[in-house]
Amino acid sequence: MIYFVGALLARLSDEMGGQTLLLLSLAVSHSIILGADVLATLTVSAAVGGPLLGSLMDRTPQPGRVLAVTLSTYAIGFALLATTLGHIPLWASLTVAWVVGSLTSTISGGWSSRLPDVVRANHLGRASAVDAASYHIAGLAGPASAGLLVMAWSGVPVAMLLSVLILAAVPAAWQMPTVPRPENSTRRLWATLWSGLRTSAISRTLRRATLVSAVSYFGFGMISVIAPLVALTTWGHAGFGGVLLSVLSVAALLITVIYQMRRKTPPFRAEISGADPGGVNPAFPVARCIA
Repeated sequence: MIYFVGALLARLSDEMGGQTLLLLSLAVSHSIILGADVLATLTVSAAVGGPLLGSLMDRTPQPGRVLAVTLSTYAIGFALLATTLGHIPLWASLTVAWVVGSLTSTISGGWSSRLPDVVRANHLGRASAVDAASYHIAGLAGPASAGLLVMAWSGVPVAMLLSVLILAAVPAAWQMPTVPRPENSTRRLWATLWSGLRTSAISRTLRRATLVSAVSYFGFGMISVIAPLVALTTWGHAGFGGVLLSVLSVAALLITVIYQMRRKTPPFRAEISGADPGGVNPAFPVARCIA
């Protein structure tokens, strides 16, 4: 149970982080551009750092310790980014964002990859469903919670709260069991990374899934950046943008449920869900220009 509590806390904080940074950007610079640039840097660096961290965790007999250290560094870096946003040069903020973003994958795939280490094989299916539910809960509640809390407290205190929530997940990661040393642990890191990239390129199914994800996340990235501005002009406060995103996530989740109930599968076997809007998102710079 402690694994799932830790995963939920970390993922909820991650889903709240994007809207918190955007609202902070509006507060300190009266523009969404700064927040869009920071979010773009966070997501691009996540794509670069994710495979490296994943390979490192797969090669060590104590992946929980790596996860705990990474989460701690992420929490400290996010707090630093939030408190200095708009008060230091843009290049400095983007540098901090790059470091923080490169650790983001531990909150999502990092936790999920360790699931077989903490549950028995005959319980893995049920545990995977609960793990997936933590994504949905975080995606549904995170943006709205961020918007409403920023409206009540302002951005920096909310950012500090998010860092504390992530740190609260560290003990759960630290207590993960030691695993047998993987067979490929002596293989060169770059050889492992190249093998994974080659597999993704060769597999037709993976290529199609990547294409669908990239297109859908591109659109959602633009919506995420524009939502605070829509809320500001429509309801008088940018914080309602997070509520708008949560409503969209609820609608997307309902569509997924309807597809499952009717047992219909789209031509591309793509999971339609707005509950986890993370991932690499090149749309942030585009939305920046529109905004």
